[in-house]
Amino acid sequence: MAEAEATADLQYRRNSVADLLAQAAATFSLDEPQATLQAATGGAITYGSEDSSNRNPHGFHDRNGFEGYALQFAEECKGMSELEAIEKRGADLVSMLYTYRSLARALPPVSGDEAHKKAMYAASYEVMHPYIERVKQLMYFRDEVVSKWCSNLQLVVRVEAKKKADPSAIPCEGLLVQLLRVLDVLVVLDNLKDTKACLNNDFSTYKRAVQHCRSDIRDAESVTQANALLGPFLASKESMLSALKNAVFKLPGADDTLTTMANTCIDCLEQGLYVLPAEKHRLLRGAAYTLWLLDGAPLGDRGGANAFKKINKARFGKFMKRSPVLPLYGDMHANLQHVLERCPNFGKSEAAEMLPHSTKEERASRESYDIVAALPGYRVRCAEFLGALQAELHRVAAAGGGDRCKLPRAEHTRLAQSLTQVVSRGCRLMCALNALLAEFIAYKCAHVYDICGEATDYERALRYNINENERSSLVEMLALLKGVHAALARAQGDPEARLRRAIGSRLGHAPNPTPHTPHHPIPFTGAHPPRDPRGAPALHPRGDGPRDAQGGEVREEGAEGVADAPAQPVRLLRRVVDLVGASLSHHVD
Repeated sequence: MAEAEATADLQYRRNSVADLLAQAAATFSLDEPQATLQAATGGAITYGSEDSSNRNPHGFHDRNGFEGYALQFAEECKGMSELEAIEKRGADLVSMLYTYRSLARALPPVSGDEAHKKAMYAASYEVMHPYIERVKQLMYFRDEVVSKWCSNLQLVVRVEAKKKADPSAIPCEGLLVQLLRVLDVLVVLDNLKDTKACLNNDFSTYKRAVQHCRSDIRDAESVTQANALLGPFLASKESMLSALKNAVFKLPGADDTLTTMANTCIDCLEQGLYVLPAEKHRLLRGAAYTLWLLDGAPLGDRGGANAFKKINKARFGKFMKRSPVLPLYGDMHANLQHVLERCPNFGKSEAAEMLPHSTKEERASRESYDIVAALPGYRVRCAEFLGALQAELHRVAAAGGGDRCKLPRAEHTRLAQSLTQVVSRGCRLMCALNALLAEFIAYKCAHVYDICGEATDYERALRYNINENERSSLVEMLALLKGVHAALARAQGDPEARLRRAIGSRLGHAPNPTPHTPHHPIPFTGAHPPRDPRGAPALHPRGDGPRDAQGGEVREEGAEGVADAPAQPVRLLRRVVDLVGASLSHHVD
């Protein structure tokens, strides 16, 4: 009995000590006393990332499960899946190349007798071989991506040729967009490769090491052959884009398809069919580089198309005059003027219509990057959005959440769509803020401050290139961006259910050319049943719609604009991405 009491007393003392330690730990904090600049990230509303595996995890594996009209895009779906895999691999290579640092500078100089030199060359080879093998992956990737890009371009060329005899033939816009994404990966890789002078230095050191210890290298012949191909690849400028242009030039009928791709970029920019700032910048770069692919002929060839006679130069100039300098990757920037000036048929008349030419246009172009002048307008827009979002969230809370909603179905759908429009507005506001900040930094990096004395490129681009007004405006715009971010993070729980309801309503009204095509049913939460392309009302998706005395469907009074769904399936899906725009907060971080 005494032993049990002693054990209980010891356990009580242990618990008391633990409680005292917990109380003592709660009285102070180890965190630094500084403000938190990053808002909380909402976990319920997620869109994924730019990674293609998140956008299309199944790779269109169900493309052959359709019949009739939907089956015509089976090959295009397969091509999109292949291009998405290439894009993902290219993103990994971009990350590898951006973080690559010189190894040759860290190696000691070779000296001593022949035996010591050979040992040092062997050690240099062992150290550098894994890194040079990664660089060789760029060369192999170029051959693969050029082959896949041209083969998928031919799918669109075939449809473009069929369009002349059959106007109902429609090119797959999703495939065009994916081709543009892969083209942008090549643009980033080429710019990174040409910027990294350490690649040629490391390769020269590696090749010298291979020559001196060739007898000790396993499979030395294949290593030597790969080195013979890698040397010209690293030495030539824009080797990836040049290889693509050579291959595209040999494809018959590719001119019209490339023109369609360039016009697709401008269409998306004019209609706002993008959400993320990276998508906006990709469309602008894609328009310029597509014209470069189309215009003229590769070196040594004759002929070629005049790209500037196939497009409306005023439409392109509207965007290129406003944003001639764009972010590329990291702290790198792309200059659209330099891209267009490399086109053989780009003359003075084209420059006057597509690039800032007069003093007034140059001043307007500089003002488009001025964050000091843009700040007051964004203050008003952010204040109006925060007020509108607060009002919508109050309406949602008053109506009840989920199954507890007290509103009739039509009013419930109107409330959901009203909230979705406000969230989409906040998404686009975040996109505009983020894009302006990125473009401002890119403009400063392109126009460095000319300062006497020893100053690094970073100091001339940013440290001495940003004045006090721009610095304070930069901080305030970041605060506005984080404020909108934190506000959008509140659209979770019950508001999130309203977003899904509005998206389901719009998808329920999507036109279906073949009413009996098998598809996954979408719960219909809208006000009107969808209609087939022939104009007749389709059956209610859930089969529980109201009917008249003859058993026919009765249309209810519903939200404005519900039935006005986009006609093209891809643009409808782009609109769906716009509807779930609150998820942009995941990318801004």
